[in-house]
Amino acid sequence: MLRRIASDHIAHQAGVFHLWKDEDRVKRLKHHFQPLDINVIREQIVREREVIATLERRLDEAGVPCKWLWYEDLFRADPDNLKRNTLGDVIAFITGRPFVPALLRPRALTIIDPANAQMNVNSGTTYEAVPNIHEIENELGCAETGFLFR
Repeated sequence: MLRRIASDHIAHQAGVFHLWKDEDRVKRLKHHFQPLDINVIREQIVREREVIATLERRLDEAGVPCKWLWYEDLFRADPDNLKRNTLGDVIAFITGRPFVPALLRPRALTIIDPANAQMNVNSGTTYEAVPNIHEIENELGCAETGFLFR
């Protein structure tokens, strides 16, 4: 959650929301970031938790199964087997059948590789360019909201 919210603020500041072209990458790397407003980020975390709780409650009341999948869960720098499990959970949820890892094409893991510059827009390097980023992580980062550098 913290990565998603911080990345959104970073994208708005730099005017770069994806890295399909080299010029976007250069623009983001050369951008002089301003500190992020920690109070705004804190408020967004509170609102997001409320929205998620409401959606889960409504889906549960309607008897609709739900599987949360966050972009950051796929693009974090975890070993491939954890990514494979994350993808496998989604595939099993969608198909209603157990996931068979041998059927997962290697290209699927390549696409979600954190080194894939086209897919992973913000990294630790980008976060480090934000003056108060460590303050934000220290105050708002936890197991529930996630971390920027872990």
